[in-house]
Amino acid sequence: MVNPPNDSPWSLLFLDQTKADQKAAKRIQEALEKLHIPFEAFALESPDMLRRKARSLAKEGKKKFLAAGREEALNATMNGMLEDELKVPADHVLGFIPSGEAKNWHPSVGIPSSPEEAARNLKLGHYFYQDLGLATYIKDGQVNQTYFLNAAALGWLGKASQNLSEKRAKGKKVKTLAEIKRQLQHWKGMEVEISIDGTCVYQGPCFSLSVHLGQAHGQGFVHAPNAIPDDGLFEIQLIPQLTTFERYSKWSAIRQSSFMLEPMIKSWQGEQIEVNTAKALPLALDESYVGEAPARLDCLYQRLRIISMLKNMQP
Repeated sequence: MVNPPNDSPWSLLFLDQTKADQKAAKRIQEALEKLHIPFEAFALESPDMLRRKARSLAKEGKKKFLAAGREEALNATMNGMLEDELKVPADHVLGFIPSGEAKNWHPSVGIPSSPEEAARNLKLGHYFYQDLGLATYIKDGQVNQTYFLNAAALGWLGKASQNLSEKRAKGKKVKTLAEIKRQLQHWKGMEVEISIDGTCVYQGPCFSLSVHLGQAHGQGFVHAPNAIPDDGLFEIQLIPQLTTFERYSKWSAIRQSSFMLEPMIKSWQGEQIEVNTAKALPLALDESYVGEAPARLDCLYQRLRIISMLKNMQP
């Protein structure tokens, strides 16, 4: 294992789509400067542009990547640095400094929510090897592959992410939680077939399906409290269907981990999940809309090196 030099600058990548993005980027850069952490900053106008920039930097030989702000920026940075031949370079390292909208992945891996505390975390230089998800899915009629490091969402939260991505791309002001709630009330669900590790485990209605490496998704919805980011297994949660009354009456409950104990919820663990459906089912990875199911998701054991306060429990 080759470690990047401690004094080499971080490649800091963040999205510049909204005023909130700009405000968060300013605060994050100030935190890094205060701690004398060297960095080169790159502000990109879309996740696709950010991914391409990260890929270009990786080709230039950069090893230290620092995503900042939203989880969309985190996913795009990671996929850019790993994109060539879908191989994970052993000497690359990924850091993350979250902003206010990022509520999901970083608590699962011991990264503080405060930008200032997360910046101090970089100074310590503790490495943690976490699992990666590799999604194979359909986009514009073609088969695509994309990594994810927190959660995949199909159905309700996938559709919400699709709408949010489209609005941000047009420069519109968005309220993430409000859009998620709106889709909770309007999404109809569809029939799916789910296979885990080669065995069909379910055929029936799907309102929402989530596949976890981290514990939370959406806007901090802790739907997989038992997920472990380095054990080589997905935590899989299915909400088959919700009545109109439940969609309105359970809005507060559905955001809590206790909702996953409801009798209707179906849960599994596995290294691979396949989702087949006759109609296109919206798919989001780490809160970024990427395409549709049918899809296959594979868990890659301890494949990504990140900066974290955690220590790997398994060798």
